Amino acid sequence: MRRNVVTRIAAAAFARLPATGHAGTGIIDGMKLGVLDHDVPIGGDHKGLGSRLLFQEKIDLGYRFTWRSNVSLFLDHISDANITQHNPGLTNLGVRFGFKF
Repeated sequence: MRRNVVTRIAAAAFARLPATGHAGTGIIDGMKLGVLDHDVPIGGDHKGLGSRLLFQEKIDLGYRFTWRSNVSLFLDHISDANITQHNPGLTNLGVRFGFKF
């Protein structure tokens, strides 16, 4: 049986790198770097992430159609940066549709 990889993030800190296109319409982009502390047991029958301390990188590239709607392609990666011997990491690639209410 497959379990969720991260059940709860205990603490997180992110830094947003300079981005462009966040006002009005046009191309939007962004990058974030972060440090996470999670409470998933290390080992067991699920995909462990090596250690409790994890690093995350995110990148977005998209287009803002109006002030309330956009679409973007995103890529993020979480791993322990080889702090431990077992470091499978987790990478996500997807499309995000945004709509502000």
